Amino acid sequence: MNRRTLSIAVGFTTLFCNAAFACSTVKPPPTDEDLFASAKSVFVAHLYRTEERMTDLGITGKPIPNVEGSFTVVEVLKGTPPSNGKVVDMVFGPGNCSLGLFAGLDYVFFIQDDKHNLVIWPTGSRAFINIEAADAVKAITALRKLSSQAAHQ
Repeated sequence: MNRRTLSIAVGFTTLFCNAAFACSTVKPPPTDEDLFASAKSVFVAHLYRTEERMTDLGITGKPIPNVEGSFTVVEVLKGTPPSNGKVVDMVFGPGNCSLGLFAGLDYVFFIQDDKHNLVIWPTGSRAFINIEAADAVKAITALRKLSSQAAHQ
């Protein structure tokens, strides 16, 4: 391998390694209990439309590409879902903390910020390919218990 090829390979490796760890922290990840407690609203929804747009989300101070997803509520677990029926995610890409909004999937959304309704994966939001699968049922059941506990406090 010549020097130029090696330099390019090392450059790409460094670039992608840094991007892959962009959402990593040295602290342990927050638990669902922590994320649920800090969320303004938590709800299960079916995403029926996505649209790419350019909006200032308060991250860079200028408009950036993002994805807006339109949903119908399946079940409210805490608070009130966004009244406009929309959530926002970063455009899906390696290392940018995006959840990946895909029309036709069901999600549990944790809204931490009412201003933009961001649902990037560190918020606790997640997708379910099959909402009736054992893992999805287990996750939603655990969140229902948190909802019930919060209601009794």
